[in-house]
Amino acid sequence: MPRPQGPGYDTTNIFIPVPPNPNFPRQPEVDEKTALVMNIVVLQHPSLKGEKSPVLAWIHGGSLLFGSANYGIYDAVNLVSHSVEIGRPVVVASFNYRLGLGGFLASSKISNELREDGFEGNGNFGLTDQQVAMDWIQKYIGQIGGDPNNMTVFGQSAGGVSIGHQIAANNPMKFDRAICMSGLGITLA
Repeated sequence: MPRPQGPGYDTTNIFIPVPPNPNFPRQPEVDEKTALVMNIVVLQHPSLKGEKSPVLAWIHGGSLLFGSANYGIYDAVNLVSHSVEIGRPVVVASFNYRLGLGGFLASSKISNELREDGFEGNGNFGLTDQQVAMDWIQKYIGQIGGDPNNMTVFGQSAGGVSIGHQIAANNPMKFDRAICMSGLGITLA
């Protein structure tokens, strides 16, 4: 067996307790009925005088298996506050979508059942949830200070992958710009 060169210690049997990281809490316990939530951060500023602010819509990552827009690391209050401080206010929306088998299982059986019920598709309900959320934002964000004609969707990892798939969809989401961070539609191909 080769010996390590130079000074060193065998650290394979050392236990080091690691405290939980408050930025990555346990995944919130949700079910299909409570999972589909949207967070919207808007700060009113006197200088706006009725002007609409650009909208940033966040799609969280997590390998399409886990994750949530509700994680503290995705809290957009600081981002929106800073945007107001520098005189370029934005509105930020983030939302959850179905994950794992409940969100991304696709099959001909699902397709047939959907067709019998008068719908198109083959599953992939997570992508549908994303489209429904973006349609809601497009329709209602103007009522709370956002500009529906100035929307950027951005996502990290699986969120970036989702954006790539949404761009290629038969009925693509409505947005003006996209930022895909460490994930593209071809990443999972």
